[in-house]
Amino acid sequence: MNYSAIHTHRSLESSPVKHVQKRDISAEPAKNTSPDFKTLLQEKVHGPVSAACPEKPAESFTVSRHADKRLTARGIPLEPQDVANLERALSTARAKGSRNTLVYYKNNAYLMNVRSNALITAMQTNNMKGSIVTNIDSTVFI
Repeated sequence: MNYSAIHTHRSLESSPVKHVQKRDISAEPAKNTSPDFKTLLQEKVHGPVSAACPEKPAESFTVSRHADKRLTARGIPLEPQDVANLERALSTARAKGSRNTLVYYKNNAYLMNVRSNALITAMQTNNMKGSIVTNIDSTVFI
C-alpha cells in the first residue's frame, strides 16, 4: 500500500474550499493606457505622431544648420508655399519607405532625410552639372 498517496488524499479533503465569484470583465474599462503596437511602431520609424492626425508626424521638417547656410549662400528662399510642397514631397517619400530623398522643386534640389524630418542641403539645379548625389534612395519631382 502506498501511504504517501493516502496522505495526499486526506490533506486535500481537509483543506478549506474557496468559492470564487465570477465577474463580467467585458463591462470594465480597460486599465492599460499604454499606446498600441501600431502607434509605437510609427513613433519608432517616423518620430512622434500627433493625436489629431496619427499618420503624420507632429511637426514640420527641420532645416539643418548646413542647409540653412546653403539656402542663404545660394539665394534660395523658402516661402510658406515652398515649405508646404516640400512637406508633401517628404510625406510621399515616407509613404514609399524612403530614408533619404532628393526633391526637385522650382529649379532647386533639396536633399531631405525622411526619418528625421530634416532638410539636409539645397542647391540650384543649374549648378548641378557634373555633380553626383549619393546616399539617396528616392527622388521626388514636384
